[in-house]
Amino acid sequence: MGFVSGVGILNVDLLYIGMDRIPNEGEEIYSDRFDIQLGGGIPATMINLARLGIPTEFCTFLGNDLFSKFAKEELERYNVAYH
Repeated sequence: MGFVSGVGILNVDLLYIGMDRIPNEGEEIYSDRFDIQLGGGIPATMINLARLGIPTEFCTFLGNDLFSKFAKEELERYNVAYH
């Protein structure tokens, strides 16, 4: 069976939810919630295709840092092979 492959940059998006406004430089404000998600057009496409049952592979640069570990876990959770 064939597969779909994508090459590109993967982002880890940090989402602050429920902030009254954007803080000024050096200022702290609070948010109601916080979420971390994968971002980027090609990763999103690979994940959505995998959700449809289409085998996918994604080629990107991942390291051994906290954000790369998160990205690897998410790709594995959605059954997207990565290189």
